[in-house]
Amino acid sequence: TNELLKLQKNVGSSREFSENVKIDLFPDEGYVFTPAGDIMEFPQGATIIDFAYAVHSDIGHACIAARVNRRPVPLSTVLRNGDNIEVVTAKDAAPNPAWLDFVATARARSGIRAYLKNLEKHDAIRLGRKMLDQSLRRFASSYEAVTDEHMRGLLKAMKLRSQSRLLEQIGLGNVPALATAKRLLPAAEAKKAGSPKWLRLLRRKNALPIQGTEGALVNFARCCYPIPGDNIVGCTTAGRGIVIHRSACPNAAEQRHHAERWLEVQWDRETGREFTADIRVEVANKRGVLATVAAEIADMGANIENVQTQERDGLAVALNMLIATRDRKHLAAIMRRVRRLKAVMRITRHQG
Repeated sequence: TNELLKLQKNVGSSREFSENVKIDLFPDEGYVFTPAGDIMEFPQGATIIDFAYAVHSDIGHACIAARVNRRPVPLSTVLRNGDNIEVVTAKDAAPNPAWLDFVATARARSGIRAYLKNLEKHDAIRLGRKMLDQSLRRFASSYEAVTDEHMRGLLKAMKLRSQSRLLEQIGLGNVPALATAKRLLPAAEAKKAGSPKWLRLLRRKNALPIQGTEGALVNFARCCYPIPGDNIVGCTTAGRGIVIHRSACPNAAEQRHHAERWLEVQWDRETGREFTADIRVEVANKRGVLATVAAEIADMGANIENVQTQERDGLAVALNMLIATRDRKHLAAIMRRVRRLKAVMRITRHQG
């Protein structure tokens, strides 16, 4: 520290000081500067996110962008000796789970995990309430109609300390919403609810709207890749919340005999995001055909997430593609556009 202060007094500018620190004092260690000129030390491999959490956990949580030496850089950028780091934050920002793949410090990692754990709990409670209310409405009741007496009795029987804990466990898929709803009904209604015919009639109503924004607690099955506009069903899975399948998916069909894990779901009117669709394009084996197909898809406003090629007989190639689409209409328009290409022999959507 004394050596740094001595050096700082003897240089003509902050830039010269920064360069001297980088070259003369710390050739093998990570030292960077804040906009105020403070010096911070980091292990090799530390990134912008590590820097943000070192300043303050709130800064790390709200970090959305950064500038290194006044130039915009990705948040995964590795810090270098002498860099001047400026973090940009936003009020409504939140940590991205992907940050855990590249942060290097324990402080950043623990800060991200703590935030995500609290967020998951909040999301689980919110989702659990929606799921329980949906199940109760199957029996002409609702979450608001549950009496304190019935709720206290259920919590005592299940050895849970609060309603929030019950809802959290439902949202995480650890407690079946349908079985819980039955236990919350008055005795006469609970007896009636045991009728399979009664259940079949009520399952057609009060489907749970799915928007796709319930944190990590609503997952979209990779066996069938459902997108808005598809008929869908939900299966609760312990620890994962709800897994959404297309209704015709064979894997979903296997779950139908588990009534307590089965959920009637429907798309919300506004999903506000993109969804992955799985398509197969069979094309003539010609040079540049992949680029041509990709250009058409991009021109339709869709991103290609992954491509795998499969040569068939030397004359044809199958392109198995994952593309980001808004809904069924968007996907249908993309497929019509690609189908018109001369090199395309067939285009289909994976059925699951």
